[in-house]
Amino acid sequence: MFRSSLCLALALTALPITAAQAALKVGEKAPDFSTQVSLAGKAMPFSLKQALKKGPVVLYFYPAAFTKGCTIEAHEFADATDDFHKMGATVIGMSADGIDKLNQFSVSECRNKFAVGTATSSTIAAYDVSIPKTTIANRTSYVIEPDGKVIFLAAENSRRGPIDALEADFVPLYSTVLLEPDPPEGDVVMLASGSAARAYAWIGGKAPAVSIGPETTRVAGSVGLEVAVEAETHDLEGLIAAVGEFARQHT
Repeated sequence: MFRSSLCLALALTALPITAAQAALKVGEKAPDFSTQVSLAGKAMPFSLKQALKKGPVVLYFYPAAFTKGCTIEAHEFADATDDFHKMGATVIGMSADGIDKLNQFSVSECRNKFAVGTATSSTIAAYDVSIPKTTIANRTSYVIEPDGKVIFLAAENSRRGPIDALEADFVPLYSTVLLEPDPPEGDVVMLASGSAARAYAWIGGKAPAVSIGPETTRVAGSVGLEVAVEAETHDLEGLIAAVGEFARQHT
């Protein structure tokens, strides 16, 4: 079995996902498939059999590109892809979307980090991941060993599950919970990560932000948030001090 001592410090995003009953069980052979995928906006052929020759494959199905939950999930996988690569794993997302749409999605939401492919109706059926009475995939993840056997499957918390299956140490630092339908009123929002910035922007937050550090500031700016103060030290104490500085500037 593939093993790694890599310790991953990852943020989880709470998504409104309904668990699915996947037909494939741990230890079963994953059905082989070939399809067109897009990586960084470029279409190319993909074969599960060929990918497994390089190492484990994290195969996740999702309903549709550019929908709210699937966009957030793509961001989360994009953030984690480098860590999966360090463990020798390939990440591939699959939906019923056409390749033209996926060419856009792979750039804007997958951020050129991993490939997304077109899941045919036969592939969706083979993995038993269809939403009832549709040909659309539900949200299910598999981790497949190089020998083709499934070592993990999950229909929710998909980013945590593959890491467990790859036997890496996992340290959940916090959970980003989306607030719907509207963000709360306030004078300032504290951003402790890029994923928090994206989540706040996604629900329409407009308050000026206090950022924990330059990477969070960069992400905040990329999604249209105004960063009023950036912490001098990139830790919780620095973030609190930055909020105090914001308060002084606006008293």
